[in-house]
This record gives sequence, structure tokens and C-alpha cells, in this order.
Amino acid sequence: MAPITSLFSALALLITPSLAFLRTAQDRSPLDYQYSSTVGAPNVTNVIAFNTTGIKSYWFANFLHASDGNDYCIVTTTANAGPTGQITSISYTDITNGHIFGGSWHYDGQLSNTKLYGSTPILTTGARSDDQISELYVTSTQESARFNLTYVPKGPNLYQAGVGAYIWGTGYAYAYDYPETYVTGTLVNFANETVDIVPEQSQAWFDMQWGPSYAAGGWHAYVILLNNGVKIQATITNPVSEYNQASLATIAYPDGHHEVYPVVGGVHPADPWVSELSNITYYSSYRIDVPGKKLSLDVRSPWKSGETALLTDPTPANTIADTFAWFSGYFDGVAVEGFGISEERVSALGGLFG
Repeated sequence: MAPITSLFSALALLITPSLAFLRTAQDRSPLDYQYSSTVGAPNVTNVIAFNTTGIKSYWFANFLHASDGNDYCIVTTTANAGPTGQITSISYTDITNGHIFGGSWHYDGQLSNTKLYGSTPILTTGARSDDQISELYVTSTQESARFNLTYVPKGPNLYQAGVGAYIWGTGYAYAYDYPETYVTGTLVNFANETVDIVPEQSQAWFDMQWGPSYAAGGWHAYVILLNNGVKIQATITNPVSEYNQASLATIAYPDGHHEVYPVVGGVHPADPWVSELSNITYYSSYRIDVPGKKLSLDVRSPWKSGETALLTDPTPANTIADTFAWFSGYFDGVAVEGFGISEERVSALGGLFG
């Protein structure tokens, strides 16, 4: 597919990998007392044991520079789907050349309730370390998106809404993130070559979400890694009559402390495009404004990518898009830039996965 014909996107594609996926976290575990003394540590046992109606998912957004010289964005989701099923989603984008692939698949089975682990015929997500935190992995054998990746979290965690709990739809959801992990491994590129990940020019964001509620009316969400070391997770639910809208940005600083502010004025979508598979309208441009932090970021996606529709039923209820994006603007009134994911779900009502 053709790239967005904008000056910003053209310049973004020319950014060198070392600048594009700049690593900013210290070489410290999120469990280091330097971080846990101010915000605590996650209770992974609660996540793993959760097994009631709602949502339980493990989500990785990979920003990878490979030995073939190309940059890649791979997003994976492993999640429960109802009481007996499991959803696997993979979005795979060659940022350098614009080759894309994406899809979702429904299988029998559930995520483990005793360890961080979920497996389907094409994707396995799990922990190699006994603490279920310090070393993670994802392996895909899907014929159009093959990779084998290992993750070691670095720097502080991000607890969404500052404490890892927030109203999302009609009730509570819980989420915490490893915004920056050290990634090693291999992938098979679109030329069918196995290439190595370059760890010092790559990183991944890991998100664990669980709880009894989700925003059935859909949402926009963003994970943002700025060049000043700040990590931001923003969630803006679509306005519906059934529940109050959530519109907040969680800001995690390099020292581990958090600040939470409202996102004001919506997301200002522009540059629409329509998916040939699902017929959903997405947008290549947004703007996020957080006046309380003198924060304003333009969001630009260089490729029309990221959609992971359930290939057997590509309705809005079974479709989500996690699209690679560049961010530029101001933080505390100072110019910043960065990269991350722009996520859109038009509606989750009636879908297999919350």
C-alpha cells in the first residue's frame, strides 16, 4: 500500500534506526528498589489467576531494527475469548518498505491460571523466569509472520491511571505495562529471510490487562515513547450513553514516578482510509492535547496498517487496529518527538474479545 504523502511521513521514513527507536531506560529491572520504592511492584499472581468474565490479555508492541537494515513493528495479542476460547492477533509491518500483514484467529483453550502462558497453534506467549516477570518470550509460526523474540524488562513500570486500576466502560479494569524491554531474537522478513534483531536499536512495550469490565463502545488508545525518556499511555473511550467517557493520559517518568492528566478535546482524527477487509474507516492522523501538562502531540502513521480482523468474521466487533505511529509536538512546552502505537477499536459490542 502507498505511504501517506505528507512531509512529516516522508521525513519520518528517513530517520535512522538508532534515532527512531532510541532506548532511554536505565539497565535496571522494574523490580529494582529505585523504582519499586515509589510505586510498588505488580502482583503478577493476580493477573495470572484471573478467570472470570471480562478481559485477560497479554499484548506486545515490538519496535525492531533487524540485521537486514529494515525497521519493523510487530504487535501481538494473546487473550481469553469468553469462557472456553482464546484469541490470537498478529500485526506485522515493515516500516521501511511498507509491507504489511495482519489477522486474528479464534481457538479453543484459555490462558494459564498458574503461570504467564498462553498458546495456540500459531502463537505462544510466556515467561521463562520463575518470577513470571524478568524474562518473557513470544514465538509465532504463522506462515506470513514468523518470529522468535525474548524480552527482558528495563526501567520503571507504568501503572495505567497511576495505580493500575481505572473505570473502563461500566466497571473496573486493571493494567500495568513494561514500557521498555530489551529484545533479542529473530524474524522472517517479507523476502522470506531469517534476520537477527539488533537489540541496542530495538525495544518492545508489554501490557497486561485484566478485569471484569471493558469499553464495549470502542476506544482510541496510544502508547508513546518520547525521546526525553517519558512513556505515555493514553486511553479515550468513545462517547456512548451506557457509561461515562474515560479520557486520560498516564505519564511515567524515567525515575519511575507517575502523573495522570485528562486528555481534552478528543483525538482530532484526520486523513481517513477504509479497510478493504472490514470496511472500517481508520485515520492516519490524530492530535492529543493534555493542557494540564502543556502537552500536545501530533500523531502520524506512515502506513495504512495494523488492522487485525478475525479473518472468518471481519466485523467491527471482532476487529482492532494497532498501527505504528510517529509522535511530535510539545511536552511541558518543550519540543519532543517519539514513536509508538495508535490503537482504534470502533466497537467491541458482541465481540469474542473484550
